[in-house]
Amino acid sequence: MDTVSYSHNDVVQILNEKLVSSRVNPETPHLFKTYAIQVTPVQLIIGNDGFERQRSTGFLSGLELMAFLLLGLGKYYFDNGRLDEALAMVDRLIQDYGESRLTPEAIFHHGFFLFKKTLDHRYLKKAYEVMEPRYPDSNWTRSARMVALYHYAPSVWEWTQKKHNINNARFGVILTSLKDEK
Repeated sequence: MDTVSYSHNDVVQILNEKLVSSRVNPETPHLFKTYAIQVTPVQLIIGNDGFERQRSTGFLSGLELMAFLLLGLGKYYFDNGRLDEALAMVDRLIQDYGESRLTPEAIFHHGFFLFKKTLDHRYLKKAYEVMEPRYPDSNWTRSARMVALYHYAPSVWEWTQKKHNINNARFGVILTSLKDEK
């Protein structure tokens, strides 16, 4: 993996710019136990708070390692309220490493991050609409469907309730003004 994955130019650049990388080996059993590492190789993205953001077990090609790093960084930035940086990471994964096995998850998170940034439920639905034809069997597509339905349906219901309340309020105002005139 060292000669193939960790020598990939993009991987070297992101490791040097954004991450502090370290190797854990069997001589440090407390770290194996802390992070429940059962087999190697395993890659983890861990925030400075010790919370695990991303995990992968097994060999990763340079492309998959880069996608893994971008997704893990995106999740870290999101968890720390840095939405623009989180979006930049998943956008880069989708655009530059779109053939990765992590792309469905990145598309899901892209929609979710945009929703959290704008509170516009349509981003959740858009993510699902992008995923459904491309990744119909992905667990992330199923999750996107549920999230889109869960958030989209209540927002439609809220809108109809507000519309209903506005209509009733206008009617109520008319009645009130008529009663006040008598």
